[in-house]
Amino acid sequence: MNARLAVVPLAAVLALSTAAVAAPTKIACNAIEDATGDTFAVRSQDQQGVYGPQEDAFDIVTGDLASDGKTVTAVVRVKKFSRTVASSPAGVVMGVDFLVGSGTDIVSLKAVLIQGQPDRFEASFKAGDAVANTPSTFVGTVTGVVDEAKNEVRIHAPVAMLSAFGAIKKGTKLIPNANESAVVSRGVPPVTSSAGQPMTTRGPFADIAPGGKSVTVGAKTCVAVGK
Repeated sequence: MNARLAVVPLAAVLALSTAAVAAPTKIACNAIEDATGDTFAVRSQDQQGVYGPQEDAFDIVTGDLASDGKTVTAVVRVKKFSRTVASSPAGVVMGVDFLVGSGTDIVSLKAVLIQGQPDRFEASFKAGDAVANTPSTFVGTVTGVVDEAKNEVRIHAPVAMLSAFGAIKKGTKLIPNANESAVVSRGVPPVTSSAGQPMTTRGPFADIAPGGKSVTVGAKTCVAVGK
């Protein structure tokens, strides 16, 4: 019996091959990046490139923002996380400052890790044109995770809590603050607990990462939102 071979046009074969090898979905990660070895950098030193004693627990490496439209998650990663830093016996504060879409207020999500107290995670804000060192305004406590194995903290805020600063929905841009996006500072005990009140000063900056890449709400990222 003679077998008949079907002839498939070359164009059809190429079309099938192209369809089978789809381009991989790009996953956003490390929206915020910072040079290492620059801890205890304060504004008076920045222009001179002069830094204080290096402390890996304060040294920002990368940071991220992500949202699924229900929760906003901020991430700060340091070179080597530690709760016991000789130069900051009270503790450490780590967080991310960002804007929502075309909003003008700077939103801040922070982990306040004070020795002898439960870990505290906060949301606050300040005007985009606020002068340096203006206290932010307390919005409320949120949830978070200290992941020592990954040298990072993750702070999770419900979108409803941040609705006053812009509509956080699919397609909205979350934009790291140009001057201060990821921030690590020496901590003092948290005091503020009433919404609308000025935040207590958290202590001198230890490291600041400026700017970063905007992140789109609903986009795939390396961050597990809310976890």
